[in-house]
Amino acid sequence: MTKKTSFAILFVALFCNTIAAFAFGNGKEPASFREISARDTSFKRYSSIISIQPFSLIAGGLDLSFEQRMGNQFSVRFNFGYFLSADPIGYDGSFEDMDGFRGEIQLRRFIINTKNRVAPEGVYIAPYGLYRQIKMNQEVWEWDPVTGNSWTTNKKHEASAASGGLLVGAQLITKARVTLDFYGGGGVFIPLEDQSADEMHLAVVNPYKKTIAPRFGFSVGVAL
Repeated sequence: MTKKTSFAILFVALFCNTIAAFAFGNGKEPASFREISARDTSFKRYSSIISIQPFSLIAGGLDLSFEQRMGNQFSVRFNFGYFLSADPIGYDGSFEDMDGFRGEIQLRRFIINTKNRVAPEGVYIAPYGLYRQIKMNQEVWEWDPVTGNSWTTNKKHEASAASGGLLVGAQLITKARVTLDFYGGGGVFIPLEDQSADEMHLAVVNPYKKTIAPRFGFSVGVAL
């Protein structure tokens, strides 16, 4: 592991730890939740959620999430995505055979709950840590001005980045246990393997360069 990679990972870890300390506070449960629990035990408490981000299917990927309730106000969510496409969306026709992976952890604190329901339902804030990587081939056209000959070569590109930031979202659980989750926010992106960052980088969608960029997400799942 290079010094640059180590520094990037350490930076993201410290950033997430600072945000988490701010978001979670002292971890004490507000009196309102204790009062609700004492006077009404009929409302449902779901311990976990399994969900999928449907828009990942458009990009040739499968992005799944598992969320575990850690108390009336807190939950932790893990996202794992794998992307595989012969003709990747967003790149020109010279790119092919995309192979990518992303892993993310979100620490959610629910600050507004509705209808006497507790985590993992309601409005939340969530510091996150993210790692993503991508590999792709590119057919490059080359030309020799002296001989006039032209040919194509296949170049392999690879890039990876880490990110840390803050999200704000809302999660709804229906009576049928179907969950709808919407969130937005942003964070700092730090390249780890940046040799092909220029070729792999798509602004806003999948930053592989050093930047501060927004993030948005939507997922559908089932509460357990």
